[in-house]
Amino acid sequence: MFGMTAFYSKGVIFAALPRTRSFNTPRSVAFKLYNKTPKLRKLLERDQRLPHPLREDAHWITFELNDEKDLKGALQWLSRAYQGAKTPYP
Repeated sequence: MFGMTAFYSKGVIFAALPRTRSFNTPRSVAFKLYNKTPKLRKLLERDQRLPHPLREDAHWITFELNDEKDLKGALQWLSRAYQGAKTPYP
């Protein structure tokens, strides 16, 4: 993950923030969901700050920060990714 700051939990990567490179735009952060439950899938579908349509096999999901109001949503997705990284495989 060159050009990004990666975040891990117990050796499992769950998020990446841009440093010198980014996934989509310099305002996007990326996270990985290891266990996409039906509840998480619904939340992913509803969130307009995520790319749509979201591929079923997407490993990384990007979140676009357009203004300071989006920070709360980004932190919620990063928290979900962190929780999933603690026990990545059901």
